[in-house]
Amino acid sequence: MTNRFLLFVACLCCISLVQAQSTAPTCDDLVWSAQVLAENPDIRESCQGVYQRGDDLFAKVTIQVTRVSGNRLGFRPQHLDGSLGKPRSITVPSTWRARLDGQEYRARDLMPGQRLNVYVPEDRFALAMENDKLTWDEELQLFEIENATVEKPE
Repeated sequence: MTNRFLLFVACLCCISLVQAQSTAPTCDDLVWSAQVLAENPDIRESCQGVYQRGDDLFAKVTIQVTRVSGNRLGFRPQHLDGSLGKPRSITVPSTWRARLDGQEYRARDLMPGQRLNVYVPEDRFALAMENDKLTWDEELQLFEIENATVEKPE
């Protein structure tokens, strides 16, 4: 009787795991706000996966730094096909930090060509940086982005 009970519990666990995996949100499930689409019209081509924190959904996106001037950061989003999107620039707060290879960098310390993983919520233009030890249960540093511009090609 004990073996049957354990087998039953194991089956229930497997069924729950399969159901959880089949209901996990994907990039196709994201409903982008008008603000996000206005600032990132190619966000759908850049979404590498979806992370959920509470009721909030975040798209993981890789960006390539193109230039830096103080706290102004120029970048291009990397599309899933490997191409790069249109150049954009944002001003980040002085407290903003990027984590690369276990080290933190201020915006002004970044170099063109570096790639960063960022998380963009579907409902507003903001960024959360990838952290080597990021867990979605910890406090998430989400920076609201203001004064974003699409740069003119050089």
